[in-house]
Amino acid sequence: MHAEHAVYYVVASDITEAKESALQLEQVNAKLQFAFSHSTLEIWEYHLKDDVIKTLSRTILGGHTAFTSSNPAEYLLKQRFIHPNYSKSVEYDFQLLQEHRAPDSIYKVRTEDGYYRWLRISYAFLHTTKSEYESALWILQDVDDEIETRLQVIGSDRIFFAAFSGETGRPVLADDQIWDWFGGKDANLYDAYDFILKKAVPDDALHLFGPIANAAKLREFVASKEKELVVE
Repeated sequence: MHAEHAVYYVVASDITEAKESALQLEQVNAKLQFAFSHSTLEIWEYHLKDDVIKTLSRTILGGHTAFTSSNPAEYLLKQRFIHPNYSKSVEYDFQLLQEHRAPDSIYKVRTEDGYYRWLRISYAFLHTTKSEYESALWILQDVDDEIETRLQVIGSDRIFFAAFSGETGRPVLADDQIWDWFGGKDANLYDAYDFILKKAVPDDALHLFGPIANAAKLREFVASKEKELVVE
């Protein structure tokens, strides 16, 4: 019987391309991290099936410890990450996400120092297949200076302050009172506009609203891309 001997095979593989790709990816990630750390953007991720939200990047906007939570609408409001006056905006946003519809909202988010700043929240869906969305990215952008400037121009005599999508009529910036005034989850400026004019404007003053005297004209005005209209 012959003695057994171990045999070792040496395999040499060229990994130059893989190493270069890995290095490039590392450099890109470093650049992205630097960009996020010096920008007014913050990103959260919402997993639709599990109803879980988690932070992906922490910037000057939030500055809080990273978190992961189920029941995200309840969690964000209970922890006061979102100002309580905008609870309906948050709840309706999550309902739309579950319907695979991407909201576009502005509301107040609390920073680490306890102050609330106006943030615009946009959403982008990620999916595993063409027909199945897996998660949605929250992209939070600081628009506090812009909103506060508008509020100062309008002045303290305003009855309410809100913003609506010109395309859909859906509230973009609306506190809970505005949502209630315009009909709750299905609130729409165009649907409610004629009723508002009838209730709020005397018949002998309606002519002052000439370019926007009814919902149809309001749509036309918005479509014209006019920047501003003042009616007194």
